[in-house]
Amino acid sequence: EDEDEGEDEDLQSNDEDEDLDEDTGDEEWEELVYFYEHLQDLGGGANKERQACIHAQNVRKLLDQLDPKNDTISCIIEDGGMHMWRDWGKPILEQNKMKPGTVKAYLSSVGKFLKFIINKVADETRDFPSIDERSLRLANNVLNRLPDWRTAISRKFSHKKWEKVLEVSRRLPPASTINDLMSTDPAKEAITILNKSSTGHLVSSREFISVRDFLIVRLELENAQRPGPLETATVSNFREAEQGDDGSYTMYCPKHKRSIDGPARICMDAETHANVCTYIDYVRGVCAEDNEEALFVTLEGKAFDHSNIGKRITAFWFKAKQIKLSSTDVRKIASSATFEMNVVEKRAINEHMAHKEGTADHYYNIGHITKKSSRGHQLLKKTLNLDTSVTTRSKQETESAISARCNNEELEPRINEGGLTDSQVEVIEMLFSSHIVSQAP
Repeated sequence: EDEDEGEDEDLQSNDEDEDLDEDTGDEEWEELVYFYEHLQDLGGGANKERQACIHAQNVRKLLDQLDPKNDTISCIIEDGGMHMWRDWGKPILEQNKMKPGTVKAYLSSVGKFLKFIINKVADETRDFPSIDERSLRLANNVLNRLPDWRTAISRKFSHKKWEKVLEVSRRLPPASTINDLMSTDPAKEAITILNKSSTGHLVSSREFISVRDFLIVRLELENAQRPGPLETATVSNFREAEQGDDGSYTMYCPKHKRSIDGPARICMDAETHANVCTYIDYVRGVCAEDNEEALFVTLEGKAFDHSNIGKRITAFWFKAKQIKLSSTDVRKIASSATFEMNVVEKRAINEHMAHKEGTADHYYNIGHITKKSSRGHQLLKKTLNLDTSVTTRSKQETESAISARCNNEELEPRINEGGLTDSQVEVIEMLFSSHIVSQAP
């Protein structure tokens, strides 16, 4: 699935969240600590530590709000779980305090938590806190209902997703905004630094950032993919890049969010490949630690944390053109530019961008959907041989028309009932006055 799809749930942490405290001694926290550890085990899905922490924190925050005393899990299982929906889910959605996807993510975390408790008790896990039979039965009931709740949220609040999609699409700049990357000041500066570095210039920390961010943005533009593979790409991945017949290079990154679908492919032209080579040989070592394999590193010499490399893309574009442009925006711009292409070309680009054609048409090409709708509208009118409708004037147009007509009447001679103007009548009376008088009764 594409991470930019509107139905995706927002599984993300709050920077102010506290770590789970294993020394609280409360039964509630003990269960959450077990849950956190379980999620990282094979039986819990072998989640990354960050993902496990977010799921546990979601449950913890929900319990804190529904039951501040943290006595039991009854607040999420009593009354078929409706207490959780009435006192938390429904009001938080109606007051726009959370996006529907975020609420669904919380419910997903609750489901994982309840399933974990049920299975642990069923497996008679040693040292696991005891749960009474009634609570287990209620937990199982709520667990079975959660999928329907998530579906209902999608159906009831889907308009919010599309409001956001339309808002974003209308502020999206055209491709001409980003296709002149190399003429921007930050890009020129980065190329200058690269050239100087290969001749013995000692690169500063600021110059390191300039070069690194330029290369990240350049690779993002050439591929219009999610930035995740750029976080996990290694120097070895780059060194082993395959050269194509046209001189371009393809770097394969086995480790990324959708590794199950195969390695991510990051392509680059010969010039960009040469620039990355220079970066590795003369610039990267200024900050990177000797044992760090990540291709792009932070000032501390470490690999980027999850989702942080995308912030560098946004920062670069703001510096270059004073516009707020995210990696997802770049994907949308690139996808929209393919609208007029034939099916074969469009399919090739969609495959290169690592998303489905349906995803592109459904979520990214909103501007061009307008063109498609207009074509369909005109064809339908032609097919039905529909006559043209009558335009209704607006209030302003009506007032303008009346004002114009009054002005014309003041300028033109008034016409009497017989069809003659006043001046014409006056001339006739003067010419035939004697005859008119003699013939008068």
